Parts: sequence; C-alpha cells; structure tokens
Amino acid sequence: MFLIRTILTVVLAAGIGGLLWMDHALKTDVGFMIVVFCAVVLSVQELYDLMRQKGYTPWSAWGTACAGLMVLADWLGYRDIHPELRWVGVAAFVFLCGLFILQGWFRPRPQGVISMALTAFGIVYVWGLAHFIVRLRYLLPEVVGIRGVLLLVAVVKAGDIAAYIVGSRWGRHRPFTQVSSQKSWEGYIGGTVASLAAGVFFGRLLLDNMTWGMALTFAVPVCLFGHLGDLVESVIKRDLDAKDSGIRFPGLGGVLDVVDSLLLAAPVAFYLLEQMVIMGRL
Repeated sequence: MFLIRTILTVVLAAGIGGLLWMDHALKTDVGFMIVVFCAVVLSVQELYDLMRQKGYTPWSAWGTACAGLMVLADWLGYRDIHPELRWVGVAAFVFLCGLFILQGWFRPRPQGVISMALTAFGIVYVWGLAHFIVRLRYLLPEVVGIRGVLLLVAVVKAGDIAAYIVGSRWGRHRPFTQVSSQKSWEGYIGGTVASLAAGVFFGRLLLDNMTWGMALTFAVPVCLFGHLGDLVESVIKRDLDAKDSGIRFPGLGGVLDVVDSLLLAAPVAFYLLEQMVIMGRL
C-alpha cells in the first residue's frame, strides 16, 4: 500500500502538472478549468456522501450542481463574457433561491436550516477555497498565471509526498492523535524540507524574476497552510466517522483527500504572488 500510494500520488501530480503546462504551451485555459471543475464537483459530492452516511440530509444533487455552476461562473467572469452580470453573484443567487424553494415547497425537512447550512458549507469549503486557484491562474497571465498554479501544486504536493514517506518510515511522535493518528512531527519536518526545496527549484524555474529569498518567502507559508489544510479535512472526517472521503484512488482515498492540502494553501499562494506583482518583484 505504501508503494502504491506513493506512485499514484506522483503520477497524479505529474499528470495534472503536465496538463496545466500543456495549457500554458497552447495558451488556453480549457484543460485547467476541466481539472478544477472535476476536482470541485467530485470533492463536494464526496463531502455530501460522508454527511449522508452520518445521518445528515444535505441537498446533495443541488449542492453538487451548484458547485459546478460556481466554477463555470468563475470561468465566465475571467473570460469577460458579459462581465456586467457578475457571474459569481448570479450563481450564488441561484443557489440560495434553490435552497429556499427546496425547503419551503418541494422537499421540506424537519431540520431544514441544518440541511441548508451543510449544503452551503460544502460549497464554501471546497469551491470557496479552490476559487483562489482560479484567481491565481488569471493573475498577470503573461508573468504568473498557470506557472503560479504549477508552483503551488509543486510546493504542496512535494510536502505531502515527503511527509507520508518520512512519517510512514520514521514517524514516532504524533501530536494530533485526536484528529489523525498517522500524522507525525517527523513527517511534517520531512514534508517541510521537501516543500522548501520544491519552492526554490520550481520558483526559479517557472517564474523568471523570482529570487531564492522570494521563493522561500513563498514556500514557507504555503507549506505550513498545506499541512493545515490536510489537518482540517481530518477534523471533518473524524467528526463524520470516516477514514477517507472516497475510494476513487487506491491508497489515497477520494478526490477531496488529494486536494485537501491545496485548498487552504491556495489563498496564501495567491496573496503572496499578488503582493510580489504589486511591488514589482515579478
């Protein structure tokens, strides 16, 4: 299982990275948006499935459809297709109206407020954070853009892979047993070292004006929030009595298990690179 998980993680990261780089080479955003759409929709679906197994009643079909609608709204907005409509706002309005109609007329539930809240939480947690990956994709595309997304993926996933390898082999001190019994200080240290190395290497490779210092300034907080993102999903899964969010990837779990660390790291990566652009460093 250790070997399967490690190989599958590397293959997934390389495959997604290759697709994103192909988008850069072909000067298109179609592949990128397909990846984001699938990741968001499948992650939201997995989260609702876990809630239902615990006995909660989110409106899974409606919430999943609206998560995809939010991604589409992002794409339409950045494509400047009728920007005056503010597509994300339109999507949010449709989502909320649908929830009220479901609870008020079509499928009222005894704990309707809880059902509506859980349905909204799935979208806010997954799409609301993944939204920053989309913002990063369109941040000064000729300088940052898709290369910034690749840098984010490289830093976070290098940390994930190294943390798992080191923690599985040499992990002894486990500080968060109440949340996840597998996380260890040794794993975090190994993952942090790998993230910093990936940040320096890929930062200087992908972004022309990025110095060693800028790369470390980017990699340190992104790495830390990547680890935190993994713990956040562990908190959710512990409360829902689940080990994995799904079974789509042998040894890894579901889609949400793969992207969880990226979700919390994405806003940090976006704001750091945005500030570097504003200050004229990139």
